[in-house]
Amino acid sequence: MSTGGAAAGSTVASPGLLPSAAMNSLTALASPLISATALVVGLIGVLEARFGLVSPLLGFALFSFLMPLGVLFGLLLGLIGLVRTRRNQRRGGASQAWAGALLSVAVLGWVFVLGYATAQAPPIHDITTNIDDPPAFEAAAAQDSRGAGFAYPSGGTAVPDQQRRAYPDINPLHLAISGDEAAWRVRHAAEDLGWTPILEDPENGRFEFSDATPWFRFIDFVAVRVRPEAAGTAIDVRSVSQVGVGDLGENAARIRRFLDVLGHGH
Repeated sequence: MSTGGAAAGSTVASPGLLPSAAMNSLTALASPLISATALVVGLIGVLEARFGLVSPLLGFALFSFLMPLGVLFGLLLGLIGLVRTRRNQRRGGASQAWAGALLSVAVLGWVFVLGYATAQAPPIHDITTNIDDPPAFEAAAAQDSRGAGFAYPSGGTAVPDQQRRAYPDINPLHLAISGDEAAWRVRHAAEDLGWTPILEDPENGRFEFSDATPWFRFIDFVAVRVRPEAAGTAIDVRSVSQVGVGDLGENAARIRRFLDVLGHGH
């Protein structure tokens, strides 16, 4: 009678198989965590900038640079994790690797769509309805972070030609109304759009306002000039960014909104 054998029906696993079979790929596990963290950090950056908890530049950097970099890293880990969790590798974590890779692709696709839409705008930040005789800034001149007092063209001598090519529709607005009515419309249109008045000189037809971009709350400045002409009144507008090189089309969009309100009356 043997006393040293194993009990009938029992199995003895090879000591080398258990750790390998139970091992999870750390890269696979880390991929969705890193991608999700990067996404959250980017969204928090937007919200913090929106509510004034961080500077616009910091919020923009978190969303536009740190978030994509983090998601790219998560995608890389996800792809490595998919390789390491193939059947013959005897590692777990394939589902986490797929989740990280798919989340990363979705976020990067979203960022690409946003970036592509805004990349169509030229790299300029000074837009006006009257390139040959743009309204000048006085009250807001000291706010120019570049130290030039928003002298036109802010951003270089190529700005006028770039605007002509990109925004041929932005031109002076001509209205068959008196200067007083035009000044009244300017003030109320700016109020409706949420602009903050900096200078109001209706007697000389000069107005200046500040406006914040919707999400990151970058402060831009607007100068409006009202001048009489034979058939009524001509209104010129200029919108310029306080910081940055390109404006992602925001200044042109701001002028269009303003002219649309003025043209439809108030």
